[in-house]
Amino acid sequence: MVARETKMAEEGSGRRLRLISAVIIAIVAYLIFLSVVIVPLQGGTIPSTTILADDLSGNTAHHATNDLPVQTVGDISRSAVIAFAMLTHIIFANLHVGGAWIIVATTLLYFRYQRMRYKNLARSLTLFTLILFSAGSTFAAGGMMAIIALFPDLSLNIFHLYWWPIFIYFLLFGVIITLLFTYWFAWDRIRPGVHLALGFGYAISVFIQAVTVDTLAAGMLTPGVASFTFTESGLLPMTLDQAMALWFNPTLWELTFHRVAAAIAFFGFLIATLATAHYINQKDFAAKKQWDWVAAYG
Repeated sequence: MVARETKMAEEGSGRRLRLISAVIIAIVAYLIFLSVVIVPLQGGTIPSTTILADDLSGNTAHHATNDLPVQTVGDISRSAVIAFAMLTHIIFANLHVGGAWIIVATTLLYFRYQRMRYKNLARSLTLFTLILFSAGSTFAAGGMMAIIALFPDLSLNIFHLYWWPIFIYFLLFGVIITLLFTYWFAWDRIRPGVHLALGFGYAISVFIQAVTVDTLAAGMLTPGVASFTFTESGLLPMTLDQAMALWFNPTLWELTFHRVAAAIAFFGFLIATLATAHYINQKDFAAKKQWDWVAAYG
């Protein structure tokens, strides 16, 4: 009877996984069809500035010759908005960067030693990271909108010089969402090897995303080039050598690995803090022992 119920549960899990896979494949196929067929047919590959070049060059309307209302805010207030949005995002983002590696390492320990405390902790941390990801992404979008609206010249230069790293950065959001949600919802429904592959894929994607945004952050410290000339307008307005020197600048890897190490320590400190709070509130000896272990693990 138990074997029959187990077999039925496995078959049900298999059907759900096939459904999830079919939905993901359908979305990818739709995006490919949209990019390759629909967008070119609709003229989506032609820049809007090219289409409206004549109209824009001779436009003297008030809205075309003045800043947006929000740009009349003073410099200190503008900086305060960016500081609030981006520093809040960085807190969530660094927890995400560190949490990804702690989660996959904890899951690896569970599959290696088959101790339920590792499994329970890994599942709790995964759910916690899902919540953090949603909050962090909200502040990231708000910060990007604020930079574009409050500092249009700066944002113009950022998108000119760092278009491809930023483009890859946003593409990786889709990859991370897919891997993280599959990792969580497919728990105990797929083979351990596949589950670990999803976990490591998720952690590596988060690391690559950190590298792409650090090309800009480190570039503000050490640009990598003393000067450069825009060769043309378009997706790569400089030579490839200049782009590589600009993106992979002298402090890129130092900043990235510092961020990863600090993020892991930050996430571990948060685990220890929350576990200590739970330890204090517990009356049962077994519960106290569990939370004492979690705090030590953090």
